[in-house]
Amino acid sequence: MNLKPKIGDFGLTKAGPPTDMSHIVVSHVHGTRYYLPHENLKNRQLSTKVDIYSYGIVLLELATSKQVFDRRRSMTLLEQVADCAQSNQLDSLRDAGAGEENVDVFPLLILLGQKCSSYNRKDRPEMEEVLRHFKDSAGASSRLRPEQPAGFPARCWCWRGERGRVPVAHPPRTEMLQL
Repeated sequence: MNLKPKIGDFGLTKAGPPTDMSHIVVSHVHGTRYYLPHENLKNRQLSTKVDIYSYGIVLLELATSKQVFDRRRSMTLLEQVADCAQSNQLDSLRDAGAGEENVDVFPLLILLGQKCSSYNRKDRPEMEEVLRHFKDSAGASSRLRPEQPAGFPARCWCWRGERGRVPVAHPPRTEMLQL
């Protein structure tokens, strides 16, 4: 688990539904199917819950260092996580190369990944709840403590890890999180 995601192509954006509606129906489905929930694939329903589902899949990828789909596996990553959770073997999904420094992050990523990628869209949390879980975990952990360095925009954070503070002049992109 190197915690360096490679995420791209957010160019397929669409304005969300009016506030009095929970979703809109689109004429075409765009995106990679393994990152899209069933209601989007079957009924072309688009809502913020579609994005939350996709985010959950990305969290599971981060936690396990596995791709959502791999031809060498008989199951998708989501199916594999559910199977391991049911048989109480989630630790078998943890990347052995992740080292001991990220052990406490793994269960949180799995938990939030599963919640966000729930089959029923009503069971998926809002992003505010996901962020609250991350903030609560970061506050309780000595390894991940967010702090905002002087001179940086409010949307950028540097993470203090085992090596101390990341230099703030030009921090590496992989160590920044945009909120």
